[in-house]
Order: sequence, then C-alpha cells, then structure tokens
Amino acid sequence: MNAWRPFLSGLWLVLLAVAAQAQVPVLAGKGWESLSPPQKEVLAPLATQWPQMDSEQRDTFAALAQKYPGLDPAAQSRLRERLAAWAARSPSERQRVYQAFLAAQRLAPEERQHKWQEYQALSPEQRQALQDRAAARRSPPATYAPAAGASPKRPLQVAADQLHPQTLLPRRQQP
Repeated sequence: MNAWRPFLSGLWLVLLAVAAQAQVPVLAGKGWESLSPPQKEVLAPLATQWPQMDSEQRDTFAALAQKYPGLDPAAQSRLRERLAAWAARSPSERQRVYQAFLAAQRLAPEERQHKWQEYQALSPEQRQALQDRAAARRSPPATYAPAAGASPKRPLQVAADQLHPQTLLPRRQQP
C-alpha cells in the first residue's frame, strides 16, 4: 500500500486540477420557482414547458433571461418573439431544433462561418428550395382522406345479444 501512496496522491492532485478547471453550471437546472421575477417575466412563454426541460436547457434560458435587461430594445423585442415562437413549437420539433443547435455549436467557428457564407451566397430561389426541403422533412406524413363526395362509412349497428361473448364480433346469421 505504501508503494501506491505517491501514485494515488499524484492522481488526487490531477483530479483536483481537472475539477477546478471544469466549468460547473452556475444555475444547475433551476426550477421555475427559483427564478427571479424579471427572469420569470422574460421566460413566461416557457412556463408550462419548464418542468419538462433538461437542466442544460433551463440553464441556457435562465442565463439568457439574465442578459435580457442589458439588451437594446430591438434585441429585447426579437428575443421575446423568438421565445414565443419556441414555446409554440411541438416538443419533438423543439428537440430537433435544439439538437441541430448543439451540433452547430460543436463545429469549429471557422467551419460555422464558412457554412453561413455558403448559405448567404445562395440565390433567394435556392434558399427557398432548401427551406421547402427542410419543411417537407419536418411535416407529418399525409393521412388518408376520403375522396370528395364519398359517403362516410357508418359503424355497424348490432344488438348486444347478437355479439359473440368471447370475440365481441357479430354472430353469423343462420341461413
């Protein structure tokens, strides 16, 4: 055991150094009730979805709300509009957009800038086609709709004594 002591103490110091450099979230997934009144006012569109968010998303939105008072009025208005639009999205769409955001954040800044410049170089028609393709991937599959003028099918009307007791299907008529 004594032979391991220098190794373990060195390992302990390395772990302490790594832990000291790690960025620990300041807000650590705050609950809605722990937000300040100004933060609650800014994040009001998200109030109903707040409990379903993971701590990383909560921290992101809470930090955004903390920066809100320092923004110019145009940026504040834009932020409010975007929060309302975010809250109006379906949970699956929010998750998809959030994952795309995280993937973009993982790109090197130079690569992200290059992709943005490529997008900006597209013609308006090309941009619209790209947006249409993305919307088509997001839209739910088409559902069956009866042909125009077709009569709707009515459920079969069967008396309870005409149902088979085990299958609950109509009993066959005896010829």
